[in-house]
Amino acid sequence: MKDIKIKLKNAGKFIVLKMIRLYQLAISPYKGGKYCSFIPTCSQYAIEAIEMYGVFLGGWLAFNKNAYGFDPVPVGRYGKRKKQ
Repeated sequence: MKDIKIKLKNAGKFIVLKMIRLYQLAISPYKGGKYCSFIPTCSQYAIEAIEMYGVFLGGWLAFNKNAYGFDPVPVGRYGKRKKQ
């Protein structure tokens, strides 16, 4: 039963990350000009946060991102460490 939960968790993460990547490749380039001047971009921040903290906490961090210049994902702040 534990293996099934892990596989479903990873499947959800995989699907969300692929949706963000699809947005980066298919939609973002056609927004016109240099739309985002932040480092990392909101979509890249979301990918990093979801990879580090999972879909729910990473998604929450991405949704509440402070878009002011350089804003990296907080490492270890939420009880989990960045995967090496």
